[in-house]
Amino acid sequence: MKLNYARVTVFDSRQDGENPVTCFYLPIGQTLEPELMLSVAQQHAGFGSEAVFCTPLGNGTFPLSFLSSGLPVDFCSPSLLACLSCLFGHPSYGPHLSPATLFTGPQERLPVYRGTTGLGPA
Repeated sequence: MKLNYARVTVFDSRQDGENPVTCFYLPIGQTLEPELMLSVAQQHAGFGSEAVFCTPLGNGTFPLSFLSSGLPVDFCSPSLLACLSCLFGHPSYGPHLSPATLFTGPQERLPVYRGTTGLGPA
């Protein structure tokens, strides 16, 4: 299986700075089993300290799965920021993503938009 991904440094202006996050982007509608996400994140452990898996559903919604130090976590703010940065900058998704809805948990939705001064809650 081939996954698209990006390494994003959060809270540091240097590209090789601290707190790198690996953002994995799945094809539209595709999901991965938690065991496979864990395995992929562990394989990339030296590449980023945290990982986020993003599944575009094709309608501006993106369920997210977070892993930190190779373990699943309910929420990870650096991973969320990294994912948003990549999504809004992505040539396929970015121009059409205002607003977008991120699913950060089974019942938790985070609507976001891109305004003239950056990202914010919708």
